[in-house]
Amino acid sequence: MTHPAPPDHPVAVEAFERTRALLHGDPPKSGYGDGFLAPMGSVVGLRNVVKNPPASEDEVLNTSLLTPNRGHHALFRALEELEGLEKQEAEWQLQNPQTPQLTTIVTGDEYPSPRAAIETLEALCQSVPRRVCQHPFKRNDIVWVCRTCQADETCVLCHSCFKQSNHEGHDVAFYHAQAGGCCDCGDPDAWDPAGFCPHHGPTTAGLGALSSDVVHRVQGVVPAVIDWMVEKVAKVAEEAQDRAMQPAPNVRLQEDASMISMPPLADGPRDLLPNSRRVIAGDVGFDPAAAGSHKAVRSQNSMDSSDENDTKTPQLTRAERLGMLARDGGGLFLVLKADDIHTSHQWVDALRDLLGTSSLYTDSILQKLVKALRQYGQLVVWGTIELLTELNPTQIHLWLDGDRVASGLLGTAMLSRALLLNSHGLFCSIMTLEELQLEQRA
Repeated sequence: MTHPAPPDHPVAVEAFERTRALLHGDPPKSGYGDGFLAPMGSVVGLRNVVKNPPASEDEVLNTSLLTPNRGHHALFRALEELEGLEKQEAEWQLQNPQTPQLTTIVTGDEYPSPRAAIETLEALCQSVPRRVCQHPFKRNDIVWVCRTCQADETCVLCHSCFKQSNHEGHDVAFYHAQAGGCCDCGDPDAWDPAGFCPHHGPTTAGLGALSSDVVHRVQGVVPAVIDWMVEKVAKVAEEAQDRAMQPAPNVRLQEDASMISMPPLADGPRDLLPNSRRVIAGDVGFDPAAAGSHKAVRSQNSMDSSDENDTKTPQLTRAERLGMLARDGGGLFLVLKADDIHTSHQWVDALRDLLGTSSLYTDSILQKLVKALRQYGQLVVWGTIELLTELNPTQIHLWLDGDRVASGLLGTAMLSRALLLNSHGLFCSIMTLEELQLEQRA
């Protein structure tokens, strides 16, 4: 993604600078207390456990997908809540405090509420015909295909444009949409202009209905928004994918679950890692008695080095850096991406491997999870609460205090889940809560 050319008209330049200042400033606050967080596709809790840590181990176990005999209840509730996500998104647009601020930059007027700003933007849009329809498809919308007019099989029309265009004698069909995609009416690269409706296409009216000041302000706002998305959002997305996809030095997959060693809880040992694949930080040794000190982690290389090097603090492993990032960024979350490559059966196999072989995760529940993934394009499928389930209370407190050994344990737990999904050929990313908020803000 490239940066657009900066505006040169004085009004556009002013709008550009005001928009940049707004977007690069602190995010608006909401009832969440952690910045204004829009609804997002997630089957795990999005709580900031750093600012609001769990009061007890039971609180962690009761909300984690990983907890035997309880996790399926949490997943079922999360899937039910996802069914109302589109309605939540519509409501969120009427609550976002940045909507009136950005609209004021465009129009020069003040607005008492996001709703008033959205109504103004809608009126402006209706006053200027769109050259390309770009109607966004929602679930169950009617989508028309014309093999005579379309440039390829991905090019489609919405029901309104199809009804107002001439396709007599053409090879047409329709289907009901999931979510995603948009109408291509008016785009000559995607559709034969002879099949356009009368409201879209290069011959439609220009911007005469808008004042010159509004046009110039839009020319300043749009490049500023794109700049911000390239500088912030796209960079975060690339880094998050690298965390999950890049091979880690001294980290290997192990088929033997017994290779992961964690100190037992006060009431005895607990195996919270039901799957066969595990990630082991091969150069990391854990000494509970040394937790919180520099000798807690010592690589084999450092033990074999000279006395001078032996006195230096060992370099942080990838898992330790990830665990510390979780503490600084409000927690860690594993985001699974949808694709058109894998079948439903392959998705179910991967999710069962992620969640465990418990019979309580029925095929019906997992199929609903796959359906939600395809509908929303991505889902948060593992979170900080699930990671804390793999630590005992002492390790949780040490992680919150910044201990590198506990951070390494938490980071290793997340890497194991990401690499497990990668072993199925799936795409995922590892994001902090702050990064999720940034993505939703965009």
